[in-house]
Amino acid sequence: MNRLGKITKRGNQTLRRLLIHGARTVLTWCANKDDPLNLWLQQLKLRAHICKVTVALANKLARIVWVVMSKQQAFDVSKACEGSAVKAA
Repeated sequence: MNRLGKITKRGNQTLRRLLIHGARTVLTWCANKDDPLNLWLQQLKLRAHICKVTVALANKLARIVWVVMSKQQAFDVSKACEGSAVKAA
């Protein structure tokens, strides 16, 4: 059975690099959007340093990709931050 672990520097460097670059791009454009994932990012950017936010998003993206690939189901943005404390302002 395969298990999803952390995205550490000791793991797959190429995959980690791609996830980090993708997370940076999403963070660049999250300010003007109001879906649950972007609202979560906006709140996280207020509380934490941008590097931590980038890695947190990369980890969330890795977990989203894992679920989409392992369960073979389409991505649903409403479920992306289901467990997070996202409150509309």
